[in-house]
Parts: sequence; structure tokens; C-alpha cells
Amino acid sequence: MFLLLARFTVKRYDPRQPRDGHGRWTPTPGGESARPGRLGLGDLMPQQPPSNRREWQATKQRAGEGVARALDGEYAGISVIVDQPRVHADVDQLAFTADLILPSGRPVGKTAAEFERRDGQLVAEFLLLSLDSDVQGQGFSGRFVGEMEAWCRESGVAYIGLDAGLSGGGYAWASRGYDWWDEQQALRVLPRLAHQVDEFTARLARVDPDGEEAERLAEQVASAQAILDRMRGEQFGSADYPTPYEVSQAGRRPGQPSVTAPDQWWIGKAATMGSKWRGVKIP
Repeated sequence: MFLLLARFTVKRYDPRQPRDGHGRWTPTPGGESARPGRLGLGDLMPQQPPSNRREWQATKQRAGEGVARALDGEYAGISVIVDQPRVHADVDQLAFTADLILPSGRPVGKTAAEFERRDGQLVAEFLLLSLDSDVQGQGFSGRFVGEMEAWCRESGVAYIGLDAGLSGGGYAWASRGYDWWDEQQALRVLPRLAHQVDEFTARLARVDPDGEEAERLAEQVASAQAILDRMRGEQFGSADYPTPYEVSQAGRRPGQPSVTAPDQWWIGKAATMGSKWRGVKIP
């Protein structure tokens, strides 16, 4: 199972945080929805508490139907079905879970997310994305997360937070362009990359120095070492400080498939697979 878990935390813009390309974190302007009739996330959050049980049920039903309309569908052969009765809608808050199901009817995972409006910012937290190992690597995560990010972008979400965690999560979210939440997250991955430099260097010492494998291993070590030098020499948040994406792609050759066998992983994938760090992205 590929599992991503987090707890919802909301914070304000902090100038020490990673760059957003414009030097600030601000809500993204809404755009035309890729799905006709899809409401924005903020539109599904009640502006005031329901005054009675009937209003509460109506609010809950509207939110459940709205999330289902926004996300239900097939992504790379796996259907997402929102659990409408469990959608939570409160003043400036929204949360949902959904089942991931094959055409045969077999459940293969779950996903969950929470959203909140805090101090004028609409923010998102991706809580859970679990997928059985035998159906990973077929494009589901990329397509579904892309749809989630598009909905966040349309809704004016300021940023998406998540815990890139167990199994392939650390690599998967890095390769999707999520940045370090703070400097401590980068320092969680730095020792892993340094360890892989030692591992690849040891492998290099055991092979024919004039062979193709030696050339490949030397390229891997040099690529990772350049990133380590930048992480140690640049100030966090500067334009030249390495991103998780750069770390995850260190040593990857053009066209090298992501599903390459573990013994042929490039050094950046070896370092980020199984890593645990908190990430953030401006949708």
C-alpha cells in the first residue's frame, strides 16, 4: 500500500517559506471549471451554522453532492467514488473521503482531503492517498491529483499542504513539484541523499573502472553531490536552494522510466523513496 497521512494545520504566509514564483503567497484567482457545474470549494462551505437539523442536513447533502460532482469519475482505469454521507461541511470548513474502485468492483484504496478558510485564505490539506501496490504505476495518482489541484486552483486555494510519507510518497510528491514546508523538511532528506552518495560510491569501487556501469555510477554520484553542495551552501528559500523535485530527479537519465527496477533506480529516487517530509504547493 502507498499511504499518505497528515493532520490538518493552517498557518499564515511566512516570508521564510519556499518561493512561489512571485515572492509571495496569495490566493490564486478562480478560473473556468474544467467540469461544467462544478462549484468552488468555498461555495460548499456554509457561511453560518445551520439553525436547525433540517438546514444541517440540507447543507451536508449539498456539500456531498458538490464534492461528488467535482471529483467522481474514472482516472486511469480506477474509479473515484466520494462517500457522500461522510462529507463534512461546517462554517468555513469542508472534508471528504472517497473510495478507489476497479471496474470489477474491487476496492483498491482510499483518498481524503480537508479544506479551510482561515484569516482570508482558503487552504487545502491532502490527508490520504492509499493505493494497492498491484495497481500502482498505471497513472492513477498523477491524473487524480492533477484534478484535485485543478479544483483547488479554480477555487482560489492559497496553498496545498501534505505529509509526503510512507512507501513511495516522498518520491511521488517531490516529483509532482511539492516544495519543502520549511528548512527542517529539507534537512530530513539531506542525510538520505548523502547516504546514497556513499552507497553509489561503494558500488563504483567494485566495478570495472573503464566500463559503462562505472560511467553511470560516477554520473549519479556527481549529480547528487552537486545538489548536496548547493543545499549546504545556499540559504533556504533562495532561488538556488534545491527543491524536492531536483533531489528526486538527481541522476535520472533522459527518458528513464519511473517504474525502473529498484536495483536500477537513479540516486535521487533511491534517496526520496520512503522519505518523510512535509510539503507545500501553490496550485
